[in-house]
Amino acid sequence: MGLDQSAGYNDVSVYDWRKHARLQQFMHDKYFEKHPDAEGFNVTKLILNKEDILELQKLVKNDNLPFCDGGFFWGHQFQEEAMRESKEYDLKFCKDALKWIKEGKEVWYDCWW
Repeated sequence: MGLDQSAGYNDVSVYDWRKHARLQQFMHDKYFEKHPDAEGFNVTKLILNKEDILELQKLVKNDNLPFCDGGFFWGHQFQEEAMRESKEYDLKFCKDALKWIKEGKEVWYDCWW
């Protein structure tokens, strides 16, 4: 049991993460920024635009994804290691996501725990 994360475009899943708490925190915050009245963000797709991806890319490059205060099942207890280990993968996702957006595809992120 734990946090599973995926991302892609349209109906195609391309990227998968497992217990990447800081990425989850970024996406969680972004979801509630866009949907302030939502009840939750589990098994719900977050649609990402170019600005979202550029913000994520900058945070990943600078090792500055938001800290996750909780979420045992999210893997918060080893979030620093997960952020370092996933950095290149996260940057590849950002690069691909920007390309997909330019191609007119809808980029999304989804999670479940």
